[in-house]
Amino acid sequence: LPAQRLETPGAHQYAFSFEQRFGADLVLSAAYVGTQGHDLIRFSTPNLGTNAVSLLDEFRVDFRNPFPGVETRFVPQFFGIAVAPGTQLVRGTDADGQPQFGFAGGRPVPGIGGVQFFETTASSRYDALQLQARGRLSQRFLFRAGYTLSKATDDVSDVFDLAGATALPQNSLTREGERGPANFDARHRFSYHFVYDLPRFDGRALRLLVGDTQLASAGQFQTGQPFTVNSIFDVNLDGNLTDRLNTTEGLTITGDRRQPIVLTTDDFASLRAAVGVDGALPRNTFRAGSV
Repeated sequence: LPAQRLETPGAHQYAFSFEQRFGADLVLSAAYVGTQGHDLIRFSTPNLGTNAVSLLDEFRVDFRNPFPGVETRFVPQFFGIAVAPGTQLVRGTDADGQPQFGFAGGRPVPGIGGVQFFETTASSRYDALQLQARGRLSQRFLFRAGYTLSKATDDVSDVFDLAGATALPQNSLTREGERGPANFDARHRFSYHFVYDLPRFDGRALRLLVGDTQLASAGQFQTGQPFTVNSIFDVNLDGNLTDRLNTTEGLTITGDRRQPIVLTTDDFASLRAAVGVDGALPRNTFRAGSV
């Protein structure tokens, strides 16, 4: 559903450049380029997500043998219940000191399920220093090379789960930790292309084969783009699988394109926040390897 008030997305773009020619065949330029986006589209679930939440009250191990004549050492027993997102288990004791539990919280608007809104409340910013050299090293060699140092930050980069981070925030009610590097942010980028005219060769056969031949090449190299590591569990109990990790302890950043992160702990639970709490890591904390 659309939000009650939608603004038209827009952007302010500005640039300043300086260019200088050296001799007849070399031009150097430097430029600052910036863009600020406002009223950008984002999705949210103000009444929490659509997934039910399973609350595990306790885990018991019964050492009694419930099956006479059958050798068993213990039987694990679970107790849990599926409730609406936002519900939390509250434990206590009665007047006789016996344990009791109840439920608290739930959806902000009871009786209505998960509703996904699109709204125009996001923003972005891009700043870049662009350096470029172009010209000829000889009559036969034409080239252009450029380097960009840039930074792109936003609240959400895509309205669909395409790359980097989920389109939905970790917590639609607070949106804390959503401001971070954009999915397409690449701090360093170098690009080039050149064209080289092969010299004319003596001999009719060579002229027929390679006469008026050019060699050309183009390429681009850049640092890796950021991405988010999400938990496979609905840790904050909001009905959305958008929960981020709580710490980077137990993870090693390798910078390898094929395996940018290595897990160095067996305690997976230590990476997650407590049940009912948002993960402390902001969006797009990690980066892929350079390409």
